[in-house]
Amino acid sequence: MGAMLIAAVFILIGGIIWKATHRAEPAPAEAKLLDLDLSAAAVTSVDVNGDRLAIHAGPEIVVIDTRKNTIISRIRLKP
Repeated sequence: MGAMLIAAVFILIGGIIWKATHRAEPAPAEAKLLDLDLSAAAVTSVDVNGDRLAIHAGPEIVVIDTRKNTIISRIRLKP
């Protein structure tokens, strides 16, 4: 019984070492396109704070989450 316990511990340690050294490489992330419907001439400034990107474009400010690649909000400004 003691020999089986020792063999199980060695097998467990061997399995951990094998998994640690044979990790599968993660697939490269696919680039996603986010269409904002803004002309390049309309963009007056861009500001980054952490994972948030704020684009001031003409009469609105667009706030984007760069990690999720999604638009958080569109803020319309009065002229």
